[in-house]
Amino acid sequence: QLVDDTQALDEGVVTALGIKREKKALGYSMSELKGESLTQTRDANVANALAGKVAGLQIKQNGTGVGGSSRIVIRGNNSITGNNQPLIVVDGVPIDNFSGGTDDYWGNGNVDKGSGISDISPDDIESMSVLKGPAAAALYGSRAGNGVVMITTKKGSQNKGWGVSINSNFTAENPMQTPKFQDVYGQGIDGAFDNNKATSWGAVMDGSPKDMAMGSHPYAARDNNLYKDFLRTGTTWSNRVDFSKSSEDITSSAGVTCLVNKGLVPNCLMGRGSINLRSTAKLSKWLSADVKVNYVSQHTNNRVKLAGDPDNIFLNYLSMPRSVGFSDYDAYKDNDWKRADGKPAGYLIDTGANANNPYWSAYRNTNKDKKDRFIGFAALDFTFTDWLSLKLRSGMDNYTIQYETIRATGNPYWENNGSMTANMEKFTEINSDFLLTAKGNWDRFGIVGTVGGNMMYRNSTWYKESSGEFVIPDFHAIANGKTHGGEYTRNRKQINSLYATASLSWDDYLYLDLTARNDWSSTLPKDNDSYFYPSVGVSWIFTQMLNKMGHNTGILSFGKIR
Repeated sequence: QLVDDTQALDEGVVTALGIKREKKALGYSMSELKGESLTQTRDANVANALAGKVAGLQIKQNGTGVGGSSRIVIRGNNSITGNNQPLIVVDGVPIDNFSGGTDDYWGNGNVDKGSGISDISPDDIESMSVLKGPAAAALYGSRAGNGVVMITTKKGSQNKGWGVSINSNFTAENPMQTPKFQDVYGQGIDGAFDNNKATSWGAVMDGSPKDMAMGSHPYAARDNNLYKDFLRTGTTWSNRVDFSKSSEDITSSAGVTCLVNKGLVPNCLMGRGSINLRSTAKLSKWLSADVKVNYVSQHTNNRVKLAGDPDNIFLNYLSMPRSVGFSDYDAYKDNDWKRADGKPAGYLIDTGANANNPYWSAYRNTNKDKKDRFIGFAALDFTFTDWLSLKLRSGMDNYTIQYETIRATGNPYWENNGSMTANMEKFTEINSDFLLTAKGNWDRFGIVGTVGGNMMYRNSTWYKESSGEFVIPDFHAIANGKTHGGEYTRNRKQINSLYATASLSWDDYLYLDLTARNDWSSTLPKDNDSYFYPSVGVSWIFTQMLNKMGHNTGILSFGKIR
């Protein structure tokens, strides 16, 4: 007769550098999420799926749509002016979590081009670990000063034979809330009507006909509800197909994802496709291999302008008087974008206004960008004995982003005859490392030690070409500019590192973690290019000690001090 024996098993987690540890043994704070919890809402940016799931982790999503960036902060900001986001590591290889946008009040034509982590599909993730404290992240050096988010992606299915998985997800979105406005006072200032003012501090609206900038209309509250009269329902389709093939010694998987988004703002579209290939093989009793390639291609049209840029749709809405309606501007889309007085229909009110016609901003002052990204690695694992192993790994993050912005002929601001700017950014980072691990247990004492090294090389270039005012109206080409400008920058950096860890345990209740890392950076003077990172962590599971001594009363099932 079998007897039930229910007991809690020790939970294993992946820590810095991919080292597997028992969670109870850690002398620092760490949180882990399984991949299933990240696909419940199917957000296009996996960072947003972390919101509310990890203590001390803050996610701030920009209000720029599905393709926008998200800011990740662990335990608050550490720098007033610097980057406070954590290092993102995928399968042991750091990737660039670039963040689009601008910190300039005026926007200067910039848009939010998204963040690097959004290129990781939630369907590819097996687990995510968040290393919060300096002791947890010290092995990654200075780049991990704000913590580390480690992503472990899925391997092929362990079930032998072929497998196919299909997932389709549809999301519709509308604004959660819009500003509330008064509908008593119309266009003007100081209690008097003035059709050259983009404010609603004029006379009381009485419905009488008025000669306004966009024609003669009743002086009354108009159809200027942003949600009903301008914005549309945003939709996102995400489709995923996975293929897997497994045998006794080899697993292979291929995942294809396609995402299509129609934004809330008219004429705003985004498409993203990705292919993820991975294969593992047990080449011999002591050698195994792991190879992964991830390719992402993304195209976006007409991202929302930011901050005080006159093409910021929402700034335009805030500036629109209550007696002026969206329909007044919409009509000029089919009238060659000309007002009755002959002026370009790009003006919100007149040349003195500080914002553009929302339709002009959405359909005429356009922008588009294209991104191609490769993320991949190859690794070999040597298991010499049951206590000694070696891992060799090399990974690369490579992307190219092209961005183009157009200001139409007749534009109220900047070049009145129109202009064009084209940017291109190329980035490559290669990380190659080794990690030698030894472990042993003697009666009540245990030790796990590692020695490793890393070589990081980064190369980035940035190009910009711009035209002056167009010679031929609305012929969108750099060569059509009356003048031309160009900029070019290049940055290179290499860091060589050596590191070591020692994890000591006594009787499964007392643990001591020691780490040390030394970096040599190419961006520092040769005679002073070295810096050192040590850390010490201690954890004491006192309930385990009391159990072994027979003094635990059972009031507290688990207690730990670190």
